Amino acid sequence: MDFLTARAADIVGLSDQEVLAAAARERRLLISHDRETMPAHFSRFIPETISAGLLIVSQSMAMREALDEILLVWAASEADEWRNRIGFLPI
Repeated sequence: MDFLTARAADIVGLSDQEVLAAAARERRLLISHDRETMPAHFSRFIPETISAGLLIVSQSMAMREALDEILLVWAASEADEWRNRIGFLPI
């Protein structure tokens, strides 16, 4: 497992569609706090492009709890199970 911050992935300032496209090109599961717009953009994005998935993490979750749940998702599932799927944390 490896993570890239938005800055390291060079996606800061991009639109949701551009962020989703960048994650899809890299075959990366996208982890976001954006419950407002990202799920709708993801729903419009996946009929045209294969995505490694989207995981929305509640901003109210403590960092340690979020990391624990992300690790649980990683350990308990295969990458193919997330293809074109969206999940929400907390589980």
